[in-house]
Amino acid sequence: MKKILALLLTLCLCVAVLAGCGGKSGDKGTPSGNEGGTTVAGETYDAGNVQVLVPKGWMAIPQVDVFAEEEGATDPDVISVCKDAKSDFDLLSKPFVRIDYYGPDTEMMGGLEDWYEDVQELDPIVCGPYTWTGFTTTDYGLMAILIAEDGAHQFQASIYLETEGGTISLEDEDVLAILASVKPSANAE
Repeated sequence: MKKILALLLTLCLCVAVLAGCGGKSGDKGTPSGNEGGTTVAGETYDAGNVQVLVPKGWMAIPQVDVFAEEEGATDPDVISVCKDAKSDFDLLSKPFVRIDYYGPDTEMMGGLEDWYEDVQELDPIVCGPYTWTGFTTTDYGLMAILIAEDGAHQFQASIYLETEGGTISLEDEDVLAILASVKPSANAE
């Protein structure tokens, strides 16, 4: 089961790498704050149904929508933000935050902890308008899986904390600003 899950994760990462940087971005230099009152400069990236801050020094990498009929279409519900990335391939070696959006008509799958071993429950993280709950695991390197809700909109953040290309922390100002900035796009279903 672990091998299948690892293969699926690798496939998802490879598909994301092939997505390119097509997508919608705006508000260059728009500061976004976290709950500590500090601001992080960056650019807002809109995947279609979800938007997120991409801090300076980070790169937005959209996910290819493998179910779309249009070749090269990106998934409007998924975006990865990779630290110190220069290309999409950096998702394979650098720390990043992947945000998955679940709209009002989608029920998130519960029991995520059951898919992983070495699970350590985290204290809730209050960040901007959200309270993120979740856990860490070392199944695929140190990573955190966090869940937050905004009314009928739900978000999952998969944060790859330690990779061969560097580390990030759940206490980093950039990471907190990314989590605080997540919101449904204006056209979110």
